[in-house]
Amino acid sequence: MEQIMQWLQGIDVLSDTSYPCDHFPGKYKEKETQFYVTAGSQIRIRKKGAEKWELFSPSLYQSSMQPEKKEIRTLRVEIREHSLLLQTRYGEKEVDVTDVELEVAEWIPQIHKVDCKRCENCGRCGW
Repeated sequence: MEQIMQWLQGIDVLSDTSYPCDHFPGKYKEKETQFYVTAGSQIRIRKKGAEKWELFSPSLYQSSMQPEKKEIRTLRVEIREHSLLLQTRYGEKEVDVTDVELEVAEWIPQIHKVDCKRCENCGRCGW
């Protein structure tokens, strides 16, 4: 757990973003629970010996009806006794830290092109 705590010290909770955030980034402690909220870091996790990494990061949300409105949906990392609870706007996962590799890296907010093969009627293409 000590090594995981060292990795977590690399989570960026101070960077100033040019977008508003759904939660204020920082390092928090509520009762016995310690957690980080970040708008500037992503976490990659994989089981030891596995090939694929699983990525958890904040996301940049853009309103389809008002494209000028953008917001960072932050990543929350809660530290538990032998696990981490990773929460994004779109899901959460509890990860046992005893058998995983962990990497913390910078996350840069970018708008990604929508995959129009599965049309969601977002209005970006003008249809």
